Amino acid sequence: MHAEAALFHSGIPHLQLPFQRDRFASNVFYAPSAVEAKACLLQQGFRSILQADAELLDSETNRAIRIVEAGRAK
Repeated sequence: MHAEAALFHSGIPHLQLPFQRDRFASNVFYAPSAVEAKACLLQQGFRSILQADAELLDSETNRAIRIVEAGRAK
């Protein structure tokens, strides 16, 4: 997944959930700093979804992802 690779290469710790048989089907990422993770992904070409502060759209695949700050799950 493009988001996972972008976060990894930027050195931003993250966890992709839920764990399941096909982990690439997940669209939720937990990160210590949602702001830092979002900024990283925006620099990598992701687009912000206007309705949601923590949701982004992968411009290559049009797949939506959600970033949740660790310890602030809703």
